[in-house]
Amino acid sequence: MCELACSFYHDRIFNPAAARIYIKKVEDKGVDVPIICRDCKNQVCKLACPSDAFYLSDLGILKIDEEKCTGCQACIKACPFNAIRLSPYSGKAIKCDLCDGTPQCVSWCPNQVLDYKGQVKNSLKEKFTEY
Repeated sequence: MCELACSFYHDRIFNPAAARIYIKKVEDKGVDVPIICRDCKNQVCKLACPSDAFYLSDLGILKIDEEKCTGCQACIKACPFNAIRLSPYSGKAIKCDLCDGTPQCVSWCPNQVLDYKGQVKNSLKEKFTEY
């Protein structure tokens, strides 16, 4: 549901492949892990981008300028959390941008598993790195 809400908000189509959040199923552990941008302090994705396509929005959210992005995938390779993907429509990098402060995945989560408090908790940044 969260992937569908995300893709619809951003691209007006229901397609999990276009979502900025995705759920990784870890079958042997019996868990589903939401993969999202954790807005790392060191922002290696931004540093890896040769076209300087990453910027901070007025709300302090790291975003990607689609006009500047060339789809080279340097940011995808640099992200330690696998939170950046290529859009199936534009071929450009996409990542969670918190829907400009109103994350649709949180609003539409039927089990209320996702929560947004205005910032990513440090404990969450490190908790799921092994998945």
